[in-house]
Amino acid sequence: MWLHETMILYVVKPLEVFVRYQFSFNVTNPSYSQNPLLIFVAAAGLNFSIAQTLVSPGSGDAAALYVSGFLMQVILQSNPSQGALNTIQISLESNIDFYGNITVSGLQGSSTSSQLLALSSIGNKISNVASWSQAEGIVVVTAYGLLKNVTYSFSFDLVNPMSGQVSPLVQILGEGSCLIPTTNMTKGYLNTAPLLVAGFVEAHISQSTAAQFGLNTITVRVRCIPGFSLMQGSIIRVYNLVGSSTPSSSALEIQSAPSHALSHMGSFISTTGTLDVFLENTVWAKSP
Repeated sequence: MWLHETMILYVVKPLEVFVRYQFSFNVTNPSYSQNPLLIFVAAAGLNFSIAQTLVSPGSGDAAALYVSGFLMQVILQSNPSQGALNTIQISLESNIDFYGNITVSGLQGSSTSSQLLALSSIGNKISNVASWSQAEGIVVVTAYGLLKNVTYSFSFDLVNPMSGQVSPLVQILGEGSCLIPTTNMTKGYLNTAPLLVAGFVEAHISQSTAAQFGLNTITVRVRCIPGFSLMQGSIIRVYNLVGSSTPSSSALEIQSAPSHALSHMGSFISTTGTLDVFLENTVWAKSP
């Protein structure tokens, strides 16, 4: 009988002394990696009991409920800017010795064409090049004897697209000395999420009056790509506001909403019609 992660067996006939008894049963492994567990056995009957005793596990892969997989699979990026050279860094740790191919999929949107990418890593456990497929967003790396419970890192460069995008779902698969099933990777925090590219999903400008010589309130409304944070000290720049009789000023009054995010003063250059507004506080990302 299986009850609350405990297997209960009933003895229907007396067990003979000096005889080794063995039994087997089937369970389904979880869909995630798991290190060997501490498993105990106990017995009880008429007028006796045997306290829980630690069971000696099988060696290596034979340890009960030892499920191969990555204990850590983290992916980061260095630059969220449109069209920028972006270093993708991957850190891995498995609970089993592994050699073979590691496939990272879901890196959609890069403008880097399909090719062999140069890899950077420490030591000789990771290949020097990786196979990159632009259309599928897949990079395949060869691992040479990764040791269990050891963290390995490698990096490669991709070029970001020329338009903003949310960070895609990135997954990892290991195929070689054992199968490590496809697993979602853990993304970097905020703007370090892989292939999160800065951009606006909304950019709108309007005015309050079309009258000649009228005092005209210009209102700009922008909204960033989901997942992207505008960090404190960043600049929002508006171009081509030409024709106004307002002189250049480094302290043009700004009214904003929410009021705590933007500086109350902007820098305006009348000849080019350029307005710079500074972020006094970080505008944190909204979830994709």
